[in-house]
Amino acid sequence: MPITPPRHLSAEAKKEWRRLNKEIEFQPSDMSTLTLYVEAMERYTALSQQLKEEGMTIVENVFGRSGNQVGTRIVRHPSLVTLKEQSAIIMSCARALGLNEIDEDSLV
Repeated sequence: MPITPPRHLSAEAKKEWRRLNKEIEFQPSDMSTLTLYVEAMERYTALSQQLKEEGMTIVENVFGRSGNQVGTRIVRHPSLVTLKEQSAIIMSCARALGLNEIDEDSLV
């Protein structure tokens, strides 16, 4: 019997929850991990789209001691750190839930 998704989840997270519940019979004790998983997948997808649109680097202003801008530099996009964190959460939850195969297209 499928577990009902928590009310606070977004429509996208609920969609992923229901997709997984069709494939695997989860236990009520899996609810927290499954919640973390679908929330992380949603953030991962949004961050991937953001990076696709904005690129992997950003231009950052450089300021001197007096507080005046003295130049710019190119740095890694700050969202890359969060993307890596979400990927780790996804993989950890997938292992805990016994998901042997993750849809690799959704992680690219």
